[in-house]
Amino acid sequence: TTDPLVAESWIKSMEVIFEYLQMPDLDRPRCAIYMLRDEAIIWWEGAKLSVDLLNLIWAKFKQVFFEQYFTTDKRYELKREFLTLKQGSLTVQEYVRMFVKKGGYLYLFFEQYFTTDKRYELKREFLTLKQGSLTVQEYVRMFERGCYFVPLIGNDPEEKLSHFVEGLKPMFKMNVRLSVPNTYREAVDRALQNERDWKYVDEERQQKRQALQQKD
Repeated sequence: TTDPLVAESWIKSMEVIFEYLQMPDLDRPRCAIYMLRDEAIIWWEGAKLSVDLLNLIWAKFKQVFFEQYFTTDKRYELKREFLTLKQGSLTVQEYVRMFVKKGGYLYLFFEQYFTTDKRYELKREFLTLKQGSLTVQEYVRMFERGCYFVPLIGNDPEEKLSHFVEGLKPMFKMNVRLSVPNTYREAVDRALQNERDWKYVDEERQQKRQALQQKD
């Protein structure tokens, strides 16, 4: 695949297997290389010429691997998509999924690719994060990834709850606040429920409108 997010997912799945098998570090690259398929095999034939195969550790393999799938242009594109991600017309569930998908990239490569200035910028972006056109679920995913950049909020239950609610769409924010959630998780659940309720009401409204149009 040429999709960097699919490549990232493959690396994560391999690491789950490595941890379960308690595989030694030097054996991990060999196992991963064995699992390469199609275009990835062709890539490795060239990439292996630049590494010390006898002493290749997992961290080095990942570095070479990510240089292939996360080029400078691709990193910029993914960062831009994440930083401008809004809920918009998406459902809560869709928003959360989008948040995790896009934000997961930033989480994984944070230490390797982000300078002090870039980290500051990401913190600032998180502090102004709003649901916008995203679904609640997509917003949740973005929010949770953003918490990684701002641990003073992410590690403080009250601040995390308050910041999340503040970023919701106005129609969801009001109802969630009125429900007086005690935890971040309760706020997420109530936001999701509100979104489902709004969707049901909207569908009912559209059905009635269509029925009236048919009568005319």
